Amino acid sequence: QEVAVPRMLVSQAAHAAHVAAMDGVFTDLHDEAGLIEDTRRGKEMGYVGKVLIHPSQILPVHQAFASAEEEVAWATEVIDSFEKAKAKGAALVVVRGKMVDEPIVGQARRILRQRNVGTK
Repeated sequence: QEVAVPRMLVSQAAHAAHVAAMDGVFTDLHDEAGLIEDTRRGKEMGYVGKVLIHPSQILPVHQAFASAEEEVAWATEVIDSFEKAKAKGAALVVVRGKMVDEPIVGQARRILRQRNVGTK
């Protein structure tokens, strides 16, 4: 927890600079569950990758960063709905009861890019 604030600040700075935020290492090579949880927390903070120190960490980190099918479905719905609303001159739309504007669309696009679903 002692690095939670700096970790968040690094992610925010990277996003502000429009560069990929890479999360730091997880040093316990024998704690796969901890690695996955740490990676998921990083993903929630906006990190798009993680520095690894051992090949055994590759698969768990890939799994932690993988978007769930529901997340991909949400992202697709957000982008489709927003593009339709934008074509009608609207600056935002409501999807699943929540307001969607450009920052949320950006998040949806990142999810689809990460899954290589193919969106701009």
